[in-house]
Amino acid sequence: MRLQREHKVQQINSLAKGDVLGVLVYWGLGNINIDVDALADKFDANGLDKEKWFLPEIQTSAAFRKAVKQVARTSGNGYMLRPISSDDQSIVWGIVSETIKKDEKDLEYACEAKVTFNKDNDSVGCEGSPGQARLLAEKVKNEYYTLTTRYITNDISRMLVRNIVERMNAIPLRKGGGFYFVAADNLTILEQHKAIVETLGDSELGLIVIGKGDGNSETVSRDTRRHLEDKLASIAEEIEEFKTKPPRKDTLDRRIEEFKSLRQTVEMYSTILSLKVDDLNQGLEDCENVVKQILTGVVAEKEAKAKKSNTAPAEVEEDAIAAAREAIMRRKIRRGARD
Repeated sequence: MRLQREHKVQQINSLAKGDVLGVLVYWGLGNINIDVDALADKFDANGLDKEKWFLPEIQTSAAFRKAVKQVARTSGNGYMLRPISSDDQSIVWGIVSETIKKDEKDLEYACEAKVTFNKDNDSVGCEGSPGQARLLAEKVKNEYYTLTTRYITNDISRMLVRNIVERMNAIPLRKGGGFYFVAADNLTILEQHKAIVETLGDSELGLIVIGKGDGNSETVSRDTRRHLEDKLASIAEEIEEFKTKPPRKDTLDRRIEEFKSLRQTVEMYSTILSLKVDDLNQGLEDCENVVKQILTGVVAEKEAKAKKSNTAPAEVEEDAIAAAREAIMRRKIRRGARD
């Protein structure tokens, strides 16, 4: 999409409030490696609420497993990382060497080093003689502390996707992402994000104001409708699969919640961009009704199975009693015959 860039974010105040439709957002991130506390300080300095917008708290056990996975991908040189144990106290991985014994047509394995995550204090320790295996164990340890004490470029990228694309209901203006349209009521939050991002190395968070009738608004309106149409088509295609292979109840419940969220998004952008969305709303309603019908069937089937399961023991018991009575009668008849 070719957009005119005459409106910069610092010119927002020169536009009448009602003339601002929203902001085109794009970003490019440099090589970022920042301490967690340092990033938190930047949030405080720019007035951005950490409770809502900061990166999720780092889960230490998950960080350890991720560190192991990262080192395992690049270990090479005949070494492998293999799990040894996992319990309430620790997670232990071994650095194992693999030796090909051509004469014996066999393989030989040896655990040359270990790396341990201690759950009681979230620390990582290494053991093993000096050598390549011990170096790999130390590498896991270093990766772990990087993951738990620092944020890198990928972390900031995920933060922007979550905060801007997901939480602000941004509309992608390219199918592959990269450029997003965000409603004008998010301007202050966007400016705060911009101020933080542009202190992180050679990084940029671009904001281009979209005003009514400035040449960009028609393009944004067209691409927004295209995105919503594609979203609806994707949902309709999925529901066709549901008809032949109904998913679990919780999946259907989530889809109904997604319909509500998408309907709110449609209404919001129809107001902002004066889009005609009657057909989109009707399509959403049709899809939601189909899902509710499928959900009713799934629930009924589940209840029928539960009812059958509950009554089965009683039926078996009655059959057993009847069989026992019949056996008693046969014995009585045989006894009477002998008498």
